[in-house]
Amino acid sequence: MNALDLAQPDVMLRLDDQGIIREASLSNAVPGEGIGEWVGRRWSETVGGRGGEEVLRLLSSARKSGVSPFREIAQRFPNGLEIPMEYTAVRLGGKAGVIAIGRNLRAVSELRDRLIAAQQEVERDHWRLRQIETRYRLLFDTSNDAIVTLDGATLRLVDANPSAHVAFGLTPGDDFLAHLAPAGRERFRAMLARVKEQGKTPGLLLHLGAARKPCVIRASHMPSEPGAMLFLLHLAELGVMRGQAGRQPPPSADRIIERLGDGFVVFDRRGVVHRANRAFLDLVEMTGEEAVIGEMIGRWLIAQEGDTVAMIAAIEHQGAESRFNAILRNEHGARLAVEITAAGDTDNKPIYFGALVRDLRRSAPAAGWAPQHALLPPGDADEAPPLRDLIRNATQAIERYYIEAALAQARGNRTLAAERLGLSRQSLYNKIERYGLAGDTAGRE
Repeated sequence: MNALDLAQPDVMLRLDDQGIIREASLSNAVPGEGIGEWVGRRWSETVGGRGGEEVLRLLSSARKSGVSPFREIAQRFPNGLEIPMEYTAVRLGGKAGVIAIGRNLRAVSELRDRLIAAQQEVERDHWRLRQIETRYRLLFDTSNDAIVTLDGATLRLVDANPSAHVAFGLTPGDDFLAHLAPAGRERFRAMLARVKEQGKTPGLLLHLGAARKPCVIRASHMPSEPGAMLFLLHLAELGVMRGQAGRQPPPSADRIIERLGDGFVVFDRRGVVHRANRAFLDLVEMTGEEAVIGEMIGRWLIAQEGDTVAMIAAIEHQGAESRFNAILRNEHGARLAVEITAAGDTDNKPIYFGALVRDLRRSAPAAGWAPQHALLPPGDADEAPPLRDLIRNATQAIERYYIEAALAQARGNRTLAAERLGLSRQSLYNKIERYGLAGDTAGRE
């Protein structure tokens, strides 16, 4: 505490030899209505916590040495506010008593709390980054595809997964151009230059490795430190792509299920969800599979047969021919009609059930369809949907109508249709997929 701090204290108390407050004053920075109540009371009675002991030590030190060391004391004000203060005491001459001078430590305390909170947030970010790195490394190392990362400045390999080493003999630190056939090196450089400019480029057929195996190389940007340029290269051996016998196993069922346009969900006899594909997550408006695994299927599917137990009983009874209509309720409460095709894992007392969930809006016939169809009142539904769902369905219906009309006028040319609708090509593609129109315009850009 410097001389300026002493000249402008936040609290100043004049006490007698018994530690009783005889006079008190505050600076404008400290709210202290009614401090006149302190006068005539012991200072130790106006502090909180163990502050009374600190007051006695501070006064004792001032009487012995004339000036006490600084001590932190929680000062309780008449309005109930308790503020941490840093006090020192000075003995006056004769029987004049002691003066206690205090400085508000609240700003210091708040700054310390903010610093601790910032440190904790940094630690949480650090662990989240570690988890992301661990997942990346796991995917990178276990992938059956050959994947490498390339330094854009030196064209040396920064990293290569085991599949790249086995298939092409690639090792981190290698000069990637040395593994390419000389005739294709300039073409590879040109491909990287195009990736820098446009962000992506078609695959390039080159010969790679000591055996000069034909492979298709695809490149993309990879996030890196400022000033650095990293490329992620996907290397697909041409023989494997063409399905040479014994070179690559067929794709797993999980990969195909994930690409289905209809929702797919697996649940057990209790109704607990064990698997869900991307389309089902989109229907229920959940961000990731981990958010639905372990939840009850009845949280989203409302079968006309009744509860989940009745639905499972119906699936068991009908076997592989089980097909029925239901209502799907997403996380925001919106409902839509769906058709469920389901089967158990065995004919007798199945343990798990798989259900294909089709949004009936995708099955609506295009011929003769008009947006006013979406404005018709609900049919025999037990519970009418809320107004916001009706408005949402009508909006989507009108949007689909004009997209179909634009595609028809452009004779399936998506680029021309996007221009007429004032949309980007990617936005139009997303809407075509959403409304199940992809098959009508496939292959026409």
